Formats: sequence, structure tokens, C-alpha cells
Amino acid sequence: MANVQAGRLDLSEIKYLDVPDDTLELFRLQKGDLLVCEGNSADLVGRPAIWNDEIADCVHQNHVLRVRVNRDRAVPEYLLAYMQTQPARAHFRARAKRTTNLSTINSRDVKELEVPCPDRSVQREIVRKVEREQDTVNRLRTKADGVEALANATTERLLLGAEQV
Repeated sequence: MANVQAGRLDLSEIKYLDVPDDTLELFRLQKGDLLVCEGNSADLVGRPAIWNDEIADCVHQNHVLRVRVNRDRAVPEYLLAYMQTQPARAHFRARAKRTTNLSTINSRDVKELEVPCPDRSVQREIVRKVEREQDTVNRLRTKADGVEALANATTERLLLGAEQV
């Protein structure tokens, strides 16, 4: 589950398991599959990411739900973007079963998510616009990180007396 972040995969640490050849095809991930966290905090349950064939013959653990998108109806990246919106997040929070520190959803909760489904050409255009906006956010975040690092370094120099006020 740690690999599935909000809208992306973190593959810096991968666990391996043996899957019998006769069941591999049943569980093998395919490009465009969505991976959804089954359990986490109430705010993070249902967190999605998309699989883009980063690792050959990869399967997912049982705490991650795989959504195989019907490509005749939806573009996987569109569904991924929708699953990160406030209405979708609210759907998963409302459906979550809660224990002490854990909220969980199941495949039925994911299947019952109502997704507005315009024509696939419209979905692709929405995805392009979302990706452009995300590129802008990433550029601004990188710039802000640089400004923050500079401010922190200046603050430290001032506090340690290496720079005069």
C-alpha cells in the first residue's frame, strides 16, 4: 500500500512474492489498471494510482484493489483524475468501515462510485488539461522548494551569527 500515493506510484521499495504460473495471468497488472488503497486513514482510503507497466509480470498485494477500466467507456487517466476529486474522496470516506486507526473500503464501494462519463474524446481533453495544470503545480512546487531552502539557509546563518542583520 505504501507504493500507492495520491495519483502516482512510489516504486522506490518493492516487495517480491512467488506467484504460481497458472495464477499469474489472473493477477498480473496491465497498463492502465488503477490501483486503489483498500485501507488507510479516513482521508487516504481509496487513494488511487495508475499502473504503466513499470515492472514486468507484476501483481499487487491483497490490500490494494485493482480496477481494470472498460476502455470502450473510459480513459484510465480520466478515471484516475476523477477518483482524486472531492466527490469521489467523499464517496470513499462515507463508505469506509472504521476500526480504531484504520478505515477500509471494498471492491463494491469502488464499483458503486458514480463517475460522470462524457465521450472518450472529451475525457482525453480533460486529461490533457489536468496534466498541464499538474505540470504548472510541479514547476511552482519546485520553485517554492528552492525559495524555502534559501530562506532556511539564510535563517540558519542569521541565528548562528554567520550573517549580520
